[in-house]
Amino acid sequence: MSKAKADIIKQLKSLNQQKEQILAATVISVSESAKTATVEADGIEYVDVRLTSVNDNIEKSVIIPSLESWVIIAFIENSQTDAVVIAYSAIDKIIIKSEKLNIIIDIKNGKFKIANADVSLIDIFSSLITELKNAIITTPAGAGSISPTTVTKLNAVENKFKQLFN
Repeated sequence: MSKAKADIIKQLKSLNQQKEQILAATVISVSESAKTATVEADGIEYVDVRLTSVNDNIEKSVIIPSLESWVIIAFIENSQTDAVVIAYSAIDKIIIKSEKLNIIIDIKNGKFKIANADVSLIDIFSSLITELKNAIITTPAGAGSISPTTVTKLNAVENKFKQLFN
């Protein structure tokens, strides 16, 4: 462990009068659906460590830590079995969910997803590209369409967009 990390852990522990209520731990496994992780600190494995502040099944925002990364866990109300992650050294995914908007930032795979109950950003963009490719252009010489070269360029833009957005 680096000196800086050891100093931070020492300072965090000194803030708390209870013995080892805040620990640095390594992430062993993560359950995104349960919003929990299994971590190991000083040779002790802690299971069902919360990734959210409240332990319920309501969809909410959550940060998914990377496997084998360091996290800081805090024990709730002096419990040695009920803990929550309070800091992360590396993150795979951030999920922000509300009644009106869902945002997923998938850092591990380099993708974003932005949607509400009705539509997603990728769907809107794909529809726009489709409409542009099928556009009929009115000219003095009559109706025309988008040139094959432009359609190829629009396809390339759409593919790049799909690489970023899910």
